Amino acid sequence: MPQFSRSKPAVGVPPIAGADTDELLCAAGLDEATIAELKAKGAV
Repeated sequence: MPQFSRSKPAVGVPPIAGADTDELLCAAGLDEATIAELKAKGAV
């Protein structure tokens, strides 16, 4: 494994699971009603 003396590893807080689910589903073309239906069914 290479060692990079001038580079520091990126350390941060991991994203919260599901935090951007609605945004991603909208970007995939689903409307808010469909997303609400999927949530009601426990699919997301």
